[in-house]
Amino acid sequence: PPPPPLLLLLLLPLAAAGRSRVQTEAEALLAAMPDHMLLHAPFTPFAQNGELNASKDVIGRLADQAQRMSVNTIFVGGSMGQFDTLTTAERKTLMTAWVAAAKPLRSLFVICQVGDTAIATAVELARHAASVGCDAIASVPPYYEKTDDADTIVDFLQPISAGAPSLPLFFYHI
Repeated sequence: PPPPPLLLLLLLPLAAAGRSRVQTEAEALLAAMPDHMLLHAPFTPFAQNGELNASKDVIGRLADQAQRMSVNTIFVGGSMGQFDTLTTAERKTLMTAWVAAAKPLRSLFVICQVGDTAIATAVELARHAASVGCDAIASVPPYYEKTDDADTIVDFLQPISAGAPSLPLFFYHI
């Protein structure tokens, strides 16, 4: 039987690799994820002057608090994280800080939302997410030019997924 739709989105970068490799890599991606995700989408911390405050101390305290509350998945830079108000550099800083804070805890799976209205920016963010050690990426669909056509959404997500081909991609439908 065909894989479920979410799995299809997770496997976009593997589609050209051949059936057996796709199956093997899909199993590896799924095995790396928590069996059950208790997901926390934190707000992005800002300083009093309105600048991003992604210091090791601030993000570290947020990660520790999430772990104490039995959270096992952090969703960085979603709508609760005000991604649409951050610059690309700020989004990269936030991803890097969360990965640095979460990895020593070993119990937090980090999903970084890389979606943007500009595909090139989303691809750049996906590459960054992979380079700093995010466990997965997520992307919003085109949100100014809304569509419910699956082929259009897949076409939009494919280059983003290809930017981080070793990471699962979650479709973040807001």
